[in-house]
Amino acid sequence: MSDFDFDLQDLSEDLTSEQIQAIVLLASGEKIVTIAERLNISTRSVEKWRKNPKFKSYLRMAMARMFEGAIAELVFDVRTVAAELKLIALDRNQPARVRVSAITAILSTLDVCRQWELDDRLAKLEELNYAVDRN
Repeated sequence: MSDFDFDLQDLSEDLTSEQIQAIVLLASGEKIVTIAERLNISTRSVEKWRKNPKFKSYLRMAMARMFEGAIAELVFDVRTVAAELKLIALDRNQPARVRVSAITAILSTLDVCRQWELDDRLAKLEELNYAVDRN
């Protein structure tokens, strides 16, 4: 399954094993029909669970963890690619056009990373603003 399964197993006090499996599958993007078939339950059961506040909370937590994991993996991959591009850009044995292409790709990657950072900061500010407005 996924890297957050062990955390969800601790939730067995609040949820059944089928509900935990449904959370993992929903967070992974599976459709309700597919989940019902895999767990040998009705689609109505899954839909009912999704309305349960605890289930919804755990589903949000699982989705957030999956997202965080995906972002961390993406950042690692971007850094690895940038390091390779830097080696190519600095390699005097490479043709000039290859080195220029590597530099262009590095600058483009930096721009994307900077945009992600700005988007993340904006999201945090919006969350703070929402929290202040609610109080």
